[in-house]
Amino acid sequence: MVQAFCVKCRTKREMKNPKQVVLKNNRPAVKGTCSVCESTVYRMGRYSKKKKTLKGKLGSLKLFF
Repeated sequence: MVQAFCVKCRTKREMKNPKQVVLKNNRPAVKGTCSVCESTVYRMGRYSKKKKTLKGKLGSLKLFF
């Protein structure tokens, strides 16, 4: 799963139901819900379900969880 910073919990949490979205400024992001408090969390960059990587300006980052 993808991790994102939850503002309510003030820590990184795993994201439930991650979905690829495009923001108003045409930038890609991943939208989901916090696994603990059920609030909405975002992570900037593209999400590939097959490769389990998050792509952004720094290239692709492998996710090891």
